[in-house]
Amino acid sequence: KNPGESRGAAMGAMCQTECAIVNAEENQKLEDASVESVSVLEAYDLNMIQPKMSSTVPLTITVVGARWIKSLDSLSRTGQLRCFVEVTCAGKRIYTTQVIQTSTQPEWAEEFEVREYAEDDEFEFKVYSIDLMGETDKTCNVSYYGKVLLKPHQFAATGFNGEMMMDEAGENLQAYLGLRMKMAGQEYPSGPPSTFTVVVEKGENQHYGIVFDTSNKAALMIFRVCDQGAVAEHNRNTKPCEQLVQTDFITSVNGVSSPLACIRQFQKPKVTCAVRRGIQFSVTLKRENLQKPLGVIVSETSVNSIGITIACITEGAVQEYNDECIEEEDKFHVHDRIINVNGETGKPADIRAKMMTSTGKFQVRILRACPMAALPESENNKHRVLN
Repeated sequence: KNPGESRGAAMGAMCQTECAIVNAEENQKLEDASVESVSVLEAYDLNMIQPKMSSTVPLTITVVGARWIKSLDSLSRTGQLRCFVEVTCAGKRIYTTQVIQTSTQPEWAEEFEVREYAEDDEFEFKVYSIDLMGETDKTCNVSYYGKVLLKPHQFAATGFNGEMMMDEAGENLQAYLGLRMKMAGQEYPSGPPSTFTVVVEKGENQHYGIVFDTSNKAALMIFRVCDQGAVAEHNRNTKPCEQLVQTDFITSVNGVSSPLACIRQFQKPKVTCAVRRGIQFSVTLKRENLQKPLGVIVSETSVNSIGITIACITEGAVQEYNDECIEEEDKFHVHDRIINVNGETGKPADIRAKMMTSTGKFQVRILRACPMAALPESENNKHRVLN
């Protein structure tokens, strides 16, 4: 055998052996690296490293209103409240309502749509007010009145329509925020009943703790529920849809329906009340000048009055508005209450003056019993014409 060939064969065999060893070592390194990578991956929660997916189902939210956000006594000390709601999703602000002037029951009825959110995001609704300290003093404070927290799983299946008690509303305060929520393709679910019956019984040496607005002799309305009393105790122990609140209309007490007779029933130790919730909505009137009559006769107000009550509608701007309405429920009606003009509220005399001096296009906020009730005319009402 040629010695050169023998040396070549030996060197080839050696190279193959070395290459096999090198390849084996590299493969082992790759296997070790793979094992190490898997072990590192398994050490983390996969949900933490996967991107957060946004929902593809749009969500519609209506901020309806709030109630009991502040006591009337406190309100009178600090001035006029201008309330608004700030809505955040996962800590990011997505909507802010208009700022409206109100007492303790602001009504927004503002609807908006949310297209991007994740299933575990938290929606936060915070209620604030810009608190003006006086007519001439332009300084103001921004006050916080509480919040509501919701997650999509709480309303995704059937939607939501109702009130939720606010957190952080203050000591011994039960404030509520009204919300409606629905997913794309859904309708809003039915809300709480607008008519209901409550039974309240007072103990020995206890008062009912309720003040009525008696400015309209045909309709008895709650002006205020006091902090102490049988009604306040009833409210603390029942669900929101069965509580008695400001602007509720009492249609009968212990089977009698006359407002004055209803009031007398509260001298008894137990009352059964038929109640209609009050609803609010806005309309826009047009009045070219002060020479054109408004065409509204209003009832005389009492000390505890909310707004001004329509007693009669005559020829003028209000009747022209009614003539243009298609739906009966959109019209002004006798016994409707005008509670603010262009977002400004106040005592009945202030609202009356604002109505009388408004021209051009101006917005009027209406309060009425829900559903619209056929309340009897009363011969005892004293009336005043608004021109």
